[in-house]
Amino acid sequence: MIVFRKSRRALVTGAGAADGIGVAVARALGEAGLSVVITASSARVEQRAGELRAEGLDISAV
Repeated sequence: MIVFRKSRRALVTGAGAADGIGVAVARALGEAGLSVVITASSARVEQRAGELRAEGLDISAV
């Protein structure tokens, strides 16, 4: 179980690959109720953010 004391926001790097660990971590944090900002070195990060938002998660991409 993940317990967060103060911040309800997270930054996840390396979230460009659909089947990568970055997206998996972002999804898990989002499902835990956090607002998540994801980033990656490719333009695919916008697509990943859209996919996660479609799941009802609070995700932004930069």
